[in-house]
Amino acid sequence: SGRLLHVGDRRGTDGWVDGYDRVDITLSRTGLFGAGAVLRLGVSNLFDDTITFLRRLPDLGLTASEYGGQSFWVGVHGNFNLSFVRQGLTWT
Repeated sequence: SGRLLHVGDRRGTDGWVDGYDRVDITLSRTGLFGAGAVLRLGVSNLFDDTITFLRRLPDLGLTASEYGGQSFWVGVHGNFNLSFVRQGLTWT
């Protein structure tokens, strides 16, 4: 699956602040580790665009915070049945 977040140029305290396009991608695969297990891989901010947040704070007025960089992640979820035996941990 994918997501596109488009934010256009905005007016800041010192003029216009550039907008950004953030693209997030998630890939999922079912059944790799047994029935019910799902492996998910993803990346946020695929094109490494610099993102500027504008916030209006009561005492400080309008503030700008920038961040950039990509985030990569991996996850496994599902229903796993675990049982403990004398020799160690086994999957059932």
